[in-house]
Formats: sequence, structure tokens, C-alpha cells
Amino acid sequence: MKSQSLKLSNTDLQLGIVTQQTNVYNLLAQIARSQNAAEQNTVTNSLNQMTDVESQLKEAERIYMLDKVCMSKGDPSLGI
Repeated sequence: MKSQSLKLSNTDLQLGIVTQQTNVYNLLAQIARSQNAAEQNTVTNSLNQMTDVESQLKEAERIYMLDKVCMSKGDPSLGI
């Protein structure tokens, strides 16, 4: 007697599996987008912080130079 193979088909199950696979791929893509956005934010924040520090340094240098000029002239408003 020859063995016959029986193939069962459950389209609802197949559709459910494909849907779950699609959901997993979408989640992975969303995670990748979130990681990219986080990295971009880190770079942007670092650049903004660097710009702030540079501005503060320029302001400190400007004040130092003004104080230096005033000190060398013996400006009475400084109590010298």
C-alpha cells in the first residue's frame, strides 16, 4: 500500500503568521528609525553645546580685554 501525504491548509493561520511577520519587520524598522533619530539628536545637542561654550569663551575674552585695558589705564571706577 502506497503512503499518501495529506496536506492541510489553514488560510487563517497563514494570514496570521504573515501579519505577525509584517508586524515584526515594522517594529524593527521603527527601532532603527528611533536609533537614528537618537544619534542625530546627540550630534545636534553636542554641536549646540559646543557653540554655547564658544560663545561663553568669546564673551569671557571680551570682558578680560576690557578689564585689562581699564586696569592698565588705572581707571578710577575700578578703585585703583
